[in-house]
Amino acid sequence: MSYLLRLAGASPEKIAYVTVESVTGYKITMSSELGEVTDPDNMIALKAGGLPLTVEHGYPARLVAGGEWAG
Repeated sequence: MSYLLRLAGASPEKIAYVTVESVTGYKITMSSELGEVTDPDNMIALKAGGLPLTVEHGYPARLVAGGEWAG
């Protein structure tokens, strides 16, 4: 997540919150104060089990927050 934010021109250390919303409307907000934004367990998955995600599993990308699939 931190790498993606840097690519977007944002500094994860200087933002308060990040909200991720899926095309289905599911939302998750991560707090910088709680360390969620820079937590290495929060990532954007493009594959599962070495294979590209299916539509049913969030293709083209899915948030993995705290080691758990979100949404």
